[in-house]
Amino acid sequence: MIRVNDDYVVDTDPWNYILRKDLHRKEKRRDGSEGDAYRTIGYFKSLSEALERLGEEIIKERLSVPEIGLAEACGVLRECKEEIQELKKTVEGIE
Repeated sequence: MIRVNDDYVVDTDPWNYILRKDLHRKEKRRDGSEGDAYRTIGYFKSLSEALERLGEEIIKERLSVPEIGLAEACGVLRECKEEIQELKKTVEGIE
């Protein structure tokens, strides 16, 4: 599992990269054990695609306030896109 930031992780299985949101709580599993709780956002064929979707999720979270001006919203979009581009550059250099 790759911890991207405090709120998101990317997990893998033999076929996918799985973007998940950390719910910051514990949950009981089917086998009776306890583990961290996550909400699955989506399944992707590459880590870069998972990070692209993460960018969309972060933008939605940061813009989901009662009211925000257009200029401020544009600033949030710009910041989020730059942050995700940096993450993707790091990954694309490896993939």
